[in-house]
Amino acid sequence: MIFARGLKRSIAFLIAGGLVLAVGCDRKPEERVSDAERTGREVAQAARDAVHRAGNTAKDAAEKAKTAADELLARVKSEMEDLDRSRPGLEKEAGKLKGKARIAADRTLDDLKRQGDELKRSTQDLRTQAADKLEAARADINEKLEKLKRAYEAAAREIKQ
Repeated sequence: MIFARGLKRSIAFLIAGGLVLAVGCDRKPEERVSDAERTGREVAQAARDAVHRAGNTAKDAAEKAKTAADELLARVKSEMEDLDRSRPGLEKEAGKLKGKARIAADRTLDDLKRQGDELKRSTQDLRTQAADKLEAARADINEKLEKLKRAYEAAAREIKQ
C-alpha cells in the first residue's frame, strides 16, 4: 500500500510536471508563432501600403503629365490655326511676285508647310509618349513651334518687300 501510494504520487507528480511542461512549452512556440505572424502581417501591410503609395504617386504623375500635354496640344493647335490663317495672305502676296523672287517665295512657302507638317507629327507623337519622355517631347514641340512662328514672320517680311 505504501508502495502503491508512492507510485500514485510519483505518477501524479509526473503527470502534473508533464502538464506544466506541456502547457509551458505550448505557450512559448505559440507566442513565437504569434509574434512571427504578427510581424509577418505588419510587414505585408507595410508592403501593401508602399505599393499603394507608389501606385498613387505614379497615377498622379501620369495625370499631371497628361494635363501638361493636353495644355501644350491646345496651345499648339491654337497657334497653328493662327499661322494657317495667315498662309493665304502670304500665298496671295507671293503670287504677285515675278522671277527669282517668286521662286524664293514659293520655296519659303513650301518650307513653312514642311515645318508645319513636322510640328503636327510631333504633336501626334506626344500623345503616345511615355511620361518619362514627355518633357523632352514637349521641349521639342515648343522649339518647333517657335521656329515655325519665326519662319512665318520672316516669310511675311520677305514676301511683302
